[in-house]
Amino acid sequence: MFALPERDWTHGLMACFADCGTCCLATWCPCFVFGQISKRRKYLEKNGLPDPEYGGTGCGMDCCNFHGGQPCMLSWICQMGGRSHVRKRYNIRGTGCGDCVTSCCCYPCGLTQESRELDAEETALAGGRR
Repeated sequence: MFALPERDWTHGLMACFADCGTCCLATWCPCFVFGQISKRRKYLEKNGLPDPEYGGTGCGMDCCNFHGGQPCMLSWICQMGGRSHVRKRYNIRGTGCGDCVTSCCCYPCGLTQESRELDAEETALAGGRR
């Protein structure tokens, strides 16, 4: 097996408004989007197929962990870890420091960018249908 070359994100960080629904949900209820992304990513890793529920409601342990960190402004730690997982899965250029800054300062755009990266794989696996 060979390693894929590093690449950039499929969609830029500020291209989040192209997926207005996810961006709005990530702005007002980021814990749900984080939960959906985590569920979709884990399903892909385990089954090699798109999650038929598309992350469902997003409610689950990942959502609760993210939400639990919000009152003390620590939810960015969860997102930073999730972003790192997505970057590693797709061999995307970046650093932990970049993940940290994105998660702290641009969390809705970061979550939308991660979701769109998963969308690309799920669409390809579903034969162009999603």
